[in-house]
Amino acid sequence: ALSLVNNMISKVHPRAFVPLLHLKKLYFSRNLLTVVPKNLPPSLVELRIHENRIKKVAEGTFSGLGSMNCI
Repeated sequence: ALSLVNNMISKVHPRAFVPLLHLKKLYFSRNLLTVVPKNLPPSLVELRIHENRIKKVAEGTFSGLGSMNCI
């Protein structure tokens, strides 16, 4: 798991998670994100993004995330 909770993160680089091939859980709660990060690892099963400023979810954001069971 990778916890980035409460870090005032507003943007995520598009290739930030490329090296994390086996990441299962990603916690982004309580940040300043306005969009859901793209290019999430296909191994991801849980993404926590509550208490952000999400305004939109781009089409295809969750494509390839067949194991995802908790958002």
